[in-house]
Amino acid sequence: MSTTQTRPAPAAPTATTERRVEGLPLLRTALRQRRRGLLLWSLGLATVVLMYLPLYPSMRGNLQTQIDALPEGVAQAFGMTSMDAAGYAQSTVYGLIGAILIIVFAVTAGAKAVAGEEESGLLDLYLAHGVSRQRLLAERTLHLLLELTVLAGVVVALTLLVNPGAELDLTVEQVLAAGLALLGLGVVTGVAGLAVGAATGTRGAATGAAALVGVGGYLGNVIGDIAELPWLKDLSPFHWAYGFEPLRNGFDGGASLLLLYGTAALAYLVGAVLFARRDIGV
Repeated sequence: MSTTQTRPAPAAPTATTERRVEGLPLLRTALRQRRRGLLLWSLGLATVVLMYLPLYPSMRGNLQTQIDALPEGVAQAFGMTSMDAAGYAQSTVYGLIGAILIIVFAVTAGAKAVAGEEESGLLDLYLAHGVSRQRLLAERTLHLLLELTVLAGVVVALTLLVNPGAELDLTVEQVLAAGLALLGLGVVTGVAGLAVGAATGTRGAATGAAALVGVGGYLGNVIGDIAELPWLKDLSPFHWAYGFEPLRNGFDGGASLLLLYGTAALAYLVGAVLFARRDIGV
């Protein structure tokens, strides 16, 4: 007589079954998909540095004379109040064209990070495959920070590279301080857009918030200078980044940088709380 052995049936999945997602899949995928775009942005910033900074020796003789001939408001708007090496690098790369490129990138990337993916339907797909909201937000933020670090790093590295030949006489501390200020300006702009996008799910709101921080900060700094409104400058992230003139004075004890990065961290935390509470249809 034969006996039949029955195997226990596998347990059916329950609502409490947790899916494990190893590694940083969203970060890896984003880095792979956007590497070409990051390369192009890096080349754009590299072009700005290599186009302007090496020209300083041939231009410094009459730069100050030309600046003095400009209306005061125009000179202040472009940060052209003192045309020594630090003032030249600030008014061309760190405080104008380079900063504009970083801000534009941060506005675009921050708005796309969560809100853009929600509007395209990708966010529902990620969450349905076991990625928690907080993990998604953390990986998207990390990706944004890595991209901004690469872009600011390109500016810093090339500034140090051309520094001797361009006769800028900038110290490593001064360049690093200006690089961290430039990075902080991008971080606070991008994270503001990312946080508002996570809180609202609307790309338009995320873009508007990031633009208000980045572009509005620049305009607030300029208007505060021209109209002699120090309180307006004090509210400007652009002033937080460059008010202590890092290319001339180096680090200021970290107070201004702490304000930049601390504001970005606070924006992230608020966005994370609201993102966890709102209904996104999954």
